[in-house]
Amino acid sequence: MQKTFNTRTLDNIKVNLLALPNSNYFKMEIVSHYGSNVERVYEKITGKNVYGISHLIEHLSFKTSKDFTTQELMDVPRNEGYHNASTTYDYIDYFFETTAQNMDLAIKYCFNVAYNDLTKVTEKEFETEKNVVLNEIRRYDDDEQAIFYFNTFQAAAGLCEEDNVLGIAKTVATFSLQEAITMKKVLLTSPRMSYNISYDPTKTTEAEIIQKVLEQKKRFQVESGETLFSHADYTSLLKQPRHNVFIRPSGSGQAMNVIFIPLDCDIITGEIVMRYIESLADQTSLNEIIREKHGLTYGVDAYIDTFGNKCFMCINCDVDKNAQEQFLSLFEESIALSVDNFNQTKYASLSKIIRLRRVLSSLNLKKYESLFLIDKNDYRALEPYYKILKSDVDLAYEAMYKACSFKVFSEQLKLLKRRINDNAYSRVSSV
Repeated sequence: MQKTFNTRTLDNIKVNLLALPNSNYFKMEIVSHYGSNVERVYEKITGKNVYGISHLIEHLSFKTSKDFTTQELMDVPRNEGYHNASTTYDYIDYFFETTAQNMDLAIKYCFNVAYNDLTKVTEKEFETEKNVVLNEIRRYDDDEQAIFYFNTFQAAAGLCEEDNVLGIAKTVATFSLQEAITMKKVLLTSPRMSYNISYDPTKTTEAEIIQKVLEQKKRFQVESGETLFSHADYTSLLKQPRHNVFIRPSGSGQAMNVIFIPLDCDIITGEIVMRYIESLADQTSLNEIIREKHGLTYGVDAYIDTFGNKCFMCINCDVDKNAQEQFLSLFEESIALSVDNFNQTKYASLSKIIRLRRVLSSLNLKKYESLFLIDKNDYRALEPYYKILKSDVDLAYEAMYKACSFKVFSEQLKLLKRRINDNAYSRVSSV
């Protein structure tokens, strides 16, 4: 039996189903594609500063809900599975993972927290959890490196100081339970909701899952009414890193850097380009030149993210302050060499490494859930592969790699080098 990935649309909600045969595994994830970006829209319309409230709401969602007391919301994952949630600028997601036998519980639990309207939360519960969030914010504030990296997108995009997902303690401390309830209604009006489900097809069927999901969705129907703003209002205020250098003061002894480079491709191709530049370009990658040959840093870290519906390669690196200029020079040198020296032989080697790592990664079945991450960040990237994904996920991955041909990859590398040469990217540094 093959691993498959099927996408369906039910009542304007996208449902992604990942079948992992013989895993005895079940995971339910609910994603609202309105994240803390709504706080910027809310402030523009109402004049009210609510920066940080989305993250607070994420925490409050695990307090008294439709079917569970606060104590039960703690006991269930402790005894029956694992749960968590996260807030970004673009989305808030909630998930519960467990064994196949607990499918009903996982679905019910996830709906209870994701669609918790907070009206059953008591003032005492609210104040207690708000103190937890305030402590989290202060812990970041006390860590020079952590708060620098946390605020880099805010600096690159030109956002106000408080618009960083967490907010600042002084403002978050003023929020009331009623404000949280109001903003939760706003978050639940997102026109883009998605359900990501991993399951064992030897234990249940797609049809049975859909039936159970629809039953819960009906129970948690969001009331339709006049919305505070349109989706066009929301998208009009989405931000991207600006092409410039931005300096954020820091008390750290290190020179910290985050570089945001726009990519002219989807997230799947972007991931391969990023890995090549970061560590797979033989003798010329960022890590080989900056770390191995010159010893300037413990490591160069890279990842792909999306801002304002566009993919960016994000590169993090900290060096001694006295080595900052050398780092910047080596950064440009590494990019230029990796692009200029790229040829068919290097492409063949890269293709081999990518496939080898894919085989090793697939030994951990949960790694297949990276498809959900692609969907959350750049859902259009998966659309060309829906037909293959529906029959065999591994064959779909092979099709993705083939789509990133030598010609496509070479063009993306040349565009990347041109952006670096033209300073068409963003850098946030602490010096």
